[in-house]
Amino acid sequence: MYTGIISVVGRPNVGKSTLVNAMVGKDLSITSKHSHTTRSQVRAIANGDDYQMVFVDTPGIHKPKFTNSEQLNEAAYDALEGVDVVLAVFDGSSSIGKGDSFIAELVQERKNVFVVMNKCDSVSDIGLLAKRARELSDIIPDAKAILMVSAFTGKNISLLKKEILNSLEPGPQLFDAQIELDMSHEKIVSEVFRESLIRLLKEELPQELGVLAIENEELSRGDQRYFDVKILVTRKSHKPIVIGKSGSMLEAAGSRARKRIQTLLNSRVVLKSKVEIDENWQSNPHYGDY
Repeated sequence: MYTGIISVVGRPNVGKSTLVNAMVGKDLSITSKHSHTTRSQVRAIANGDDYQMVFVDTPGIHKPKFTNSEQLNEAAYDALEGVDVVLAVFDGSSSIGKGDSFIAELVQERKNVFVVMNKCDSVSDIGLLAKRARELSDIIPDAKAILMVSAFTGKNISLLKKEILNSLEPGPQLFDAQIELDMSHEKIVSEVFRESLIRLLKEELPQELGVLAIENEELSRGDQRYFDVKILVTRKSHKPIVIGKSGSMLEAAGSRARKRIQTLLNSRVVLKSKVEIDENWQSNPHYGDY
């Protein structure tokens, strides 16, 4: 059995979560087109007949504005410690900038670093892709390989997976083969509900949302589980946006989230949601796991 922990790092919105989902073949890590959708480490597990790969999806590394932002960066930095492989993910459709150089410095001393140029399906100029690959090779000279992929279309994902597998050592299985996501059920509910809101709200306030789900143990029985979901917004004006006319936005988000949560938890789920105003939640370390 070949096993290993693979850390996936990069700037915000380079497609890390979409890449992780493509690698495991399921939508386990939440995604959207907005930056900072992933707010904590997410461990998604790919199990095969002779391997187990544990992919650690991380928040995008960025210039912090709040205490919470600093914690997002720390979650990404921590994910580089004690891992077997590092996937340094870059946006192949964009030029190499200062943020990319910072990522390069961060991974230079790590072992088994693969440079992944994602979103290459949106670039028609092969010469431009080759130029960016050379630039990445210059700033990460010890990378084991530079691969051009598209997590969205699946292009070269199997090749990347093969390269990672060839870098792993034989070892004990880290998780039961039935486990696909190393995350508490309450955290799963929080993350999936937040993803649903982000997708429905589009450009309105995706980065202003914190979501916390707590299971109501008194009501949960057998195969039906109850979760109280609290949505935090920073401004009074945001609350009616999240609620929607006559509660339409919360109802739509809850309906969308419930379907996916029931699949992940393999049980019926009842979600009771409410919106609260806390202008300081992003600066409060108590909310670091949101």
